[in-house]
Amino acid sequence: MARTRRTAVGLAAGVLSAVCCAMPSAQAAAPANGVNGVNGAHVDATFEGVFTYHACPAGDASGDFCLSDTLTGASLPGVGPVVGHFEVDIHYGEFGGADCGPIDKHGDFTAADGSTIQVEAIGSLCKTPGTAQYVYVVTGGTGRLRHAHGCGVWQIPVADAYVTGGGWGKEILTGTLHV
Repeated sequence: MARTRRTAVGLAAGVLSAVCCAMPSAQAAAPANGVNGVNGAHVDATFEGVFTYHACPAGDASGDFCLSDTLTGASLPGVGPVVGHFEVDIHYGEFGGADCGPIDKHGDFTAADGSTIQVEAIGSLCKTPGTAQYVYVVTGGTGRLRHAHGCGVWQIPVADAYVTGGGWGKEILTGTLHV
């Protein structure tokens, strides 16, 4: 996962979006109508995200802040209710005194049957007012979702609450999902 995350972080959001629209050869074998009969369903989901700050992994840049993010309360088309588990790296060292700077996120959504959808995202965080926006790409999956692919925008408005060590708030995904 680390190599994939570093690769995604190195891409500009426009390039990532373009990559998303080109189906990787590993996913080209997916049935034309999708595993669950859904092909290119529109994603419009609002999750409740709960985040907790933690030490960044060894090898991350000095000055980075990291957090774990758990998403609940929404369904994905062709999948049903999911729970998301994501790791976020806020690259504060690259803000250079600016209010906004780079951020990346990776993890997966897990369906009720244990199948997963893996997601990589890059974007920017603006400290004032405390919002983030990513371009995300579905990079694959497991179980019945092994051929999953798609892309879109992941918006994080100002958090509903901040507490010592974390907080919670809405996270909005729009885009497409092929399962």
